[in-house]
Amino acid sequence: MRFAAACTVVAAFSFASTTCLASAIPGAEVSLPIYNPTPVLPQLVDRASKPKRPRFTKRPRPHPNRPRHHPKDCTNTDIIKNGDFNKNVKGWNFLRASASAFFWVKDSKRRPSHSGAGQAYLFVNRGYSNFILSTMLPAVEYGNTITVSAWLRLDTPADLSECRFYWGDNDVRQELNTLLTTKWTKFSFETPGTGRPKELSMYMSCSSSMPISIFMDDVSAKACVPKKPNPQCQVVDGATNFLVNPGFECPDGITAWDGRSYYGYGNDNITQAVAKTGNPTHSGSGMVQMNLDGSALPDGYTGVGLYQWGIPDDLSRKFIKGSFWISVDSKRNNVTGCKLSLGTTTGYYIYEKDISYLTSKWTKFEVKEIEPTNYDNLEIAIFFCTSPTQPIFYLDDIYFGMDPDSPPAPNPTPDPEPTATPTPGSCTSTAHVQDPSFELDDGLANWILSDHSENYDTGVMTDSTSTYGPPHAGSSVMVLDFPSTNGAATLLQLLEGLCPDQTYTGTVWFYIPTNYDASVCTFNLGILGGSSDPITPSAAGIWTKVSAVFLFKDEPQNAYPYIYVSVSCANTEEVIILVDDITFGPPPVCNIVPAISDGSFETGDLSIWNPGFSQGDETAVITSAKAHLGKKSVQITFPSISNGVGFYREFATCVGDKYTFSFWYFVPKAYKGVQCYVYAYVYNTGEVLSEEVGVWEAWVMARVEWTAGTVAQHVDFGVSCGNQLKKVVVFLDDVGVSRR
Repeated sequence: MRFAAACTVVAAFSFASTTCLASAIPGAEVSLPIYNPTPVLPQLVDRASKPKRPRFTKRPRPHPNRPRHHPKDCTNTDIIKNGDFNKNVKGWNFLRASASAFFWVKDSKRRPSHSGAGQAYLFVNRGYSNFILSTMLPAVEYGNTITVSAWLRLDTPADLSECRFYWGDNDVRQELNTLLTTKWTKFSFETPGTGRPKELSMYMSCSSSMPISIFMDDVSAKACVPKKPNPQCQVVDGATNFLVNPGFECPDGITAWDGRSYYGYGNDNITQAVAKTGNPTHSGSGMVQMNLDGSALPDGYTGVGLYQWGIPDDLSRKFIKGSFWISVDSKRNNVTGCKLSLGTTTGYYIYEKDISYLTSKWTKFEVKEIEPTNYDNLEIAIFFCTSPTQPIFYLDDIYFGMDPDSPPAPNPTPDPEPTATPTPGSCTSTAHVQDPSFELDDGLANWILSDHSENYDTGVMTDSTSTYGPPHAGSSVMVLDFPSTNGAATLLQLLEGLCPDQTYTGTVWFYIPTNYDASVCTFNLGILGGSSDPITPSAAGIWTKVSAVFLFKDEPQNAYPYIYVSVSCANTEEVIILVDDITFGPPPVCNIVPAISDGSFETGDLSIWNPGFSQGDETAVITSAKAHLGKKSVQITFPSISNGVGFYREFATCVGDKYTFSFWYFVPKAYKGVQCYVYAYVYNTGEVLSEEVGVWEAWVMARVEWTAGTVAQHVDFGVSCGNQLKKVVVFLDDVGVSRR
């Protein structure tokens, strides 16, 4: 079994504190805080019984004390790409888990951009919806302040009290809920550079009684970029060492690293130090000092670990390598019993090596044939020292990067053989994902993990030894590990080989081992707008099939056609889930004739229309005062400033077929001049009707056309007015759906 931290988008969910540390003076000692959980002393174990390369289990966490400063001899530069949205939304990644959409909107008189020729448009339908919108910022020096800003506004007033809406990165989060209005408003925050590219994300999770439309424009990320970045503080283009501050020369000290007590308790600490009498650096002016202190603990329970997270490896070669130098303090030099480990995401490559022979002379340790991943973590730990007076160790010149002696990476596995014949059409490619049965020994490099567990502690790995249960087919499975409570995670990958305007059935298999509670988990498969119903397995120890029918439309909102394999568990203790065999085939035969019952409101029952109100003082009642056809209609009354009323109905359709949804509206001439809009939104299609009322004292049809992307179809429609303290009455009638 191999542990893999697949490249993750969950950074947007797990923001750290915005506490920051003042800039360090070069050459000065800067203490790195040690994280010390409540101690629970373990029993001594026979360490010789451990496997040669055990699983790496440390969890990354954002550093709470990143410094922020502005370097000298630099140029103020906007480092973001396509923040003006003048032509498109290229460079932005939109991951939706429900009825939401993101696309480009041209500047117009009715919807003017903040500046330029276009703007981005975010649409969130009523009910529950969420999304993540992200883009990557290029690397700037560690600690270099980046000032991020954007202009946003609501299209119409909306109640965001039941929404979580924020943006930021791994270091800063800014709430947007209470500050967003219908006027263009600038939002900004400062964030420190990490020496590597970092992800800027916007996240919304919302339960709203009305649709929410948000415009965004002129996003910028400005930093003062030096002509020659300090290679100690930034992984510059072409660098062979993938670490930030590898030689401990960066002015911001050791805060580019994460240091903690190896066992979770004790008075151990780590500092960035300068040369001392009897203890010179290996090179340069800085080194790291690891102070072990067992004064309050039994022998052998001290230890320190030095970590760096989120390292993008070189995947062009089969292996990477690591090396570092260690020396012992000339005075506190009793290293009896001390052990050394070096671990990465793919395992431990030095494991509990005896280093009781070390002296104050610098000694080099080197490891080759390290398996690379696209999102790696590095740990160097010293522990288990048994001397009465604990020693001090020094580390310097750590290398973790390219190995020029390594052979090239194996050629990518060719696309899998077609698992089904696609729907007939001009396109003849076959829909597929890379590594659909998790047989490749590549650290799950093709998959992205979005961890939204309560404690953000999901583990993901592959298993080819049937540790937890048999594979569905083949020899290997993906394993999701929810170690604590309320586990939830989604695995994503871009689909390839999709043919425009063609319909597919996607299938995935899930399995919960027999010694876990299967009843607490649900499985879901989402592809573009299509999604399966949440499936709860009938029992543990049985493979469960989950399928979803979906339509691929070659449209801007589908520029990134992801497949979403999701698991959510209401667990109170650890639960393991196996995933296997993602396949694609043709759609099933469908003869559904869609219909909306009581489309003329003749029964007098409004509850089946699920009315929702924007301000709360609107009313919607069925009346016989006016009707388009039949005898009744819905009368909507708006008594206050800005109002909106929405309704929705659900019905079944055949995926891939074309439909029209329509309704009729009537606005009396007494309200001529009041700006009102009618709208309709078809979930999971991106098809939106938004029409300003321009005819009074007559029935007018509003309609929206779409091609069904899901079996279960949901259409939301209604009316909103900015009535300027005037009462407004609108009638709706004859709602229907038909096949085109």
